[in-house]
Amino acid sequence: CDPAPVISNNAPTTFPKGVTTVTWLAIDSSGNTATCDQLVTVFDNEAPVITCPADIAVYTDPGQASAVVTLIPATAVDNCDPAPAITHDWAGGPFPKGVTIVTWKATDLAGNWMTCPQTVTVTDVEPPALVCPAGVTVGLPVGAFSVDGAAVSLGAASVTDNCAISSLTNNAPGSYPPGVTTVTWTAIDTSGNTSICDQYVNIAGRPVEFVPRSTFGSYLELEAPDPEQFFNDVVLAAVFPLGEVVNGVFGLVGASFSDLLDGV
Repeated sequence: CDPAPVISNNAPTTFPKGVTTVTWLAIDSSGNTATCDQLVTVFDNEAPVITCPADIAVYTDPGQASAVVTLIPATAVDNCDPAPAITHDWAGGPFPKGVTIVTWKATDLAGNWMTCPQTVTVTDVEPPALVCPAGVTVGLPVGAFSVDGAAVSLGAASVTDNCAISSLTNNAPGSYPPGVTTVTWTAIDTSGNTSICDQYVNIAGRPVEFVPRSTFGSYLELEAPDPEQFFNDVVLAAVFPLGEVVNGVFGLVGASFSDLLDGV
């Protein structure tokens, strides 16, 4: 018949994560006792604190459009779990050229998690492998001072790249003068890396300037500056107005022009 029994419990100063049973005890003045239990549940809803490794920047592996990269794991701390599980979403294998985002995740025993991103950048600095076609030799046509570009078959340059080719061009002129012309081929890949090579086009022969020497009636006798080189000391006769310098190309070196001297 105690109007104010003594009430006590065994609750701890702090409750750990999980379920704690607190037992309550009531004692009256006659020493009679009664107890009951109370459950105290502490949940962990605090996510781990994750720290991502530094971003990575590498070049493509030689001859490849990718790079093999070793990832250093992220780290994490948690209020409850001393060793949160660390995972990432990269499937594995070489990283392709460009930017890849690797997402790291830390998960504690309570299922709380946090993520952070790591950037892996793979840059292509490997120039294309370019091989020019062989040099070309073309004879200068009779009476011409150059060779039309369309008449010169350059062939095709050979080019390969670890990634992909963006363009393959050359600076071939519209016409080729006598002598050697350098044609430069340029290959550019999709990363902007450039390779060049030179091809040589030789136009064999050269225009010869003929100077008036004498006349045979209505015919003008012309001779090359170096007859031994061009016409074996033979004098060429043709119908031209007097007093003009005539430019021309004759591919008949070593031939006899005696019939021309007879008024052909």
